[in-house]
Amino acid sequence: MSLHLGDGASGGNISIIAGAGLQRGGGVQILSQGGGNFSVKVGITELNEGGSIDLHAGGSRNSRGGFMNVTGGQGETQGGGVLVTAGGGNERGGDVILVSGPGARSGSVNIVTDSALDQSGQIRVSTGNSSSAPGQIVIQSGAATLDSGDVSLLVGQTANGPGGKLELGGGNSACATGGGVCLAGGGGSVGGNVTITGGSSADGPGGTILLLSGAGNLKTGDIKISTPSQHESSGGEDAGGGHIHLSTGDAVEGCSGSVQVCSGTSEEENSGAIQLLAGAAGGGRGGSIILAAGDALTSKDASENDKDSTIGGGLVLVAGSGAVGGGVEIGGGGASEGTGGSCSIDGGNSGQGDGGSIEISAGTSLSEEDAQSQGGSIDVNAGNGLTGGSLSLTAGVGEAVGGDISIESGDGAVSGQITVSTSACSEEGSNSGSTCIRTGRSSGDSGKVILCTGDSVAGASGEILLSVGKGASGVAGSAILEAGCGASGGALRLLAGNGTELNGGNVSLSAGHSLSGIGGSVIIVSGRSSGELACRDASSGDVTLRSTDAPHQTGMLQLATGSSSCKTAGSIALRTGDAPESSSGSICIYVGDAASGMGGDANLTAGRACDEGGVGGLVGIKAGRGDEGGKLILSSGVGDELFGGPLCLSGGNGSRSGGSIRFEAGSAGEGSGGSAWFNAGGGSEGGSLRIQAGAGIYNEDLLQDAGGGVTLESGSSQTGTSGNITSGRQCPFLVPSYGVFMLD
Repeated sequence: MSLHLGDGASGGNISIIAGAGLQRGGGVQILSQGGGNFSVKVGITELNEGGSIDLHAGGSRNSRGGFMNVTGGQGETQGGGVLVTAGGGNERGGDVILVSGPGARSGSVNIVTDSALDQSGQIRVSTGNSSSAPGQIVIQSGAATLDSGDVSLLVGQTANGPGGKLELGGGNSACATGGGVCLAGGGGSVGGNVTITGGSSADGPGGTILLLSGAGNLKTGDIKISTPSQHESSGGEDAGGGHIHLSTGDAVEGCSGSVQVCSGTSEEENSGAIQLLAGAAGGGRGGSIILAAGDALTSKDASENDKDSTIGGGLVLVAGSGAVGGGVEIGGGGASEGTGGSCSIDGGNSGQGDGGSIEISAGTSLSEEDAQSQGGSIDVNAGNGLTGGSLSLTAGVGEAVGGDISIESGDGAVSGQITVSTSACSEEGSNSGSTCIRTGRSSGDSGKVILCTGDSVAGASGEILLSVGKGASGVAGSAILEAGCGASGGALRLLAGNGTELNGGNVSLSAGHSLSGIGGSVIIVSGRSSGELACRDASSGDVTLRSTDAPHQTGMLQLATGSSSCKTAGSIALRTGDAPESSSGSICIYVGDAASGMGGDANLTAGRACDEGGVGGLVGIKAGRGDEGGKLILSSGVGDELFGGPLCLSGGNGSRSGGSIRFEAGSAGEGSGGSAWFNAGGGSEGGSLRIQAGAGIYNEDLLQDAGGGVTLESGSSQTGTSGNITSGRQCPFLVPSYGVFMLD
């Protein structure tokens, strides 16, 4: 059937209208039998716009409006398609618009493929190809006064197989830059979030989030995660740049996830670096970088079967290995005006056990071929400045015992040295620093200072040398060993080492030499008692010089001055101190007793004069002066069973004249002069008293000789009677015998 209306300025109309009804209007059905085509077209016009085709479903005043169904035909192999194509144009093609119906709540637009037993159909939204600029695809929810609509891209669920992928990809470019993918939260008074979440899993691990840059022949693409810069100040409390937070989720049973940042390997060039850089601050403090390992459960919450359940996570900084290993450098920040940043390494505290240790170890050299190879060094240097920075090693404080500080050199065929010294000062007039080793103050006993060298199994043990530096122009520094003060002063002991097979070690006190002046003195002074608490009965300390006991022969005690090649040799003075209000001290020289042999001798010998005409030295023994002079007693030893020891006073021999012996009693200014007594000892037979002059020896040069005379002469008197010479009997007589007169 063909209906054709007449042509004209305006073509004729065809209307097919079904009848209206009170309940439901009549329908209009146009059906092509036998698979014929059904075509609705509007003709071409020469002047105005082309005619439109409007398909409207019926409205309803009291119920829902009618549907409009456009359905392709059903087929045995493949169903018929529905193609909606806008008209073409020389400048711009027509639009295809799908708009839902208006209302208090507008209708939805659904593009859905039907369900299928094998595989459901695809939905593809794409723009057409273009030689210059292809069209865009915009999926956007509508604007609203309150909440705007969401846009969801969801992949369907599956019962047994893996879930479908959701891919967002920028376009490829053959010659220029490939297209980007931008995920941006919406702007507002508070910006919207962008959340990328991997899929959850009921039984296995959750889905992974992989950020992978594009591959390239020259260089792979970068991955940058950053918050935008703030260009204007809002003045709010939360003002500032945004944060970046990387964290793994908590775990109930297994291990929580790790955070791993690593750069790729390089076969020919340097591998990539990893940098953690905090931002600079224009007015406040620069940002901090905190590396903290994870905490562990407390001991009461830990499992008994898990030995690692109470150990906190470790923090390891390891540089890369290579032919030359990489370094690890930790430094505080520099300061243009104030104090430079500190670098602090702290061991962890412990509520019940030991605190955490800090161990710094240099690397070991494993080379067996290079004899010059050494283990790595550890250098700890304080900062430079007008006043150099201090270097302090302080052990931990303890309620019971404080921590120790141990410095030990390395072991080897020859162990390493330990040197503690202040820096040398090259500038003129500058002083070098001091070195102080001391123990801390204490309300109880203070600590000891021990300097000792190690034992030697086969060789000689090491020496201890305390040496003061030389003074080029000034006075050289002193070396002072001082014991501590206290209620009882501390002792100062110098002990030489014992000899296990040979001689014991010597103790030498030697003063310094002088090139042009006087050599230094050796002064040993005992301590005195002084201060406000010292009383009149307080005494100074003793000075004792003695050799120690020995089963064979004890050591000698020798006091000697040095020889002089030009002038007088030094003297030896033994002197006790003065006592203004009491008796002065005595000088006693004792020789030790002999159990079986002879007692030791006590000899006083003056020096010899070697030059011609010289006089030998004087031996003077003089008692002390006083209101009554002190006694001078020369007494030989007592013989307990045999003879008493003789007392021999002898003048010295001489080539011209022998030395004289003179016994002279003291004079008195007003009273009697002192008497001179020569008494032989008493006994069962009294001892003899013999006075004998010297014998004359013939001299061939003088051709004569004569014996010496004996003269007994009483004292003279100016006004009274001279003194008598009286023998012990009433009738004295003299008997001559070879020029000697015996008084009998």
